[in-house]
Amino acid sequence: IFRKHRVPEEPDLVSIDIDSCDLWVFLALTDASSPFRPRVVMIEYNRHLDFDKSLTVDCRSDKPPWGDEPFPDGIYGASLRALAKAGKDRGYSVVWVDKCFDVFLVRDDLICPGEGLPLGIEHFRDFVVKPGDSHKCSGGGDDWIAGNPDDFERRLATFVVEYPPRFG
Repeated sequence: IFRKHRVPEEPDLVSIDIDSCDLWVFLALTDASSPFRPRVVMIEYNRHLDFDKSLTVDCRSDKPPWGDEPFPDGIYGASLRALAKAGKDRGYSVVWVDKCFDVFLVRDDLICPGEGLPLGIEHFRDFVVKPGDSHKCSGGGDDWIAGNPDDFERRLATFVVEYPPRFG
């Protein structure tokens, strides 16, 4: 798509928000075989996923695991930690997180030495919801109240994998 539309090899900003395989699109875009190296990548993260877990929707088959059906409530994209790890794996650092919505990754070669976040993503621990908590999002978003923890855990086990995934 980028070649077809003559996107420069170093675009200033790429936004990824597809409510499913966001992390996998980032990995494909920043793969060593890709000519594209965006300076900044903004990716929606899933605020419903545990801050301490590195989780992503399982798109190893090149499509969301639920097929053409609407995505299950609260199950989309990747956790903040998974996106931070994927960024690090590809030479990007988290520089900011928009509460409830997006993580901003900047290519490491563009960050001045000593100018990173001292605590890394720990600065944003309270930007994710905990089961049973009410969570007000910025930008006038509605409260999101985590639903039945047992049902959510069942959906996680069905559609989500740890990042990086273990093969075999």
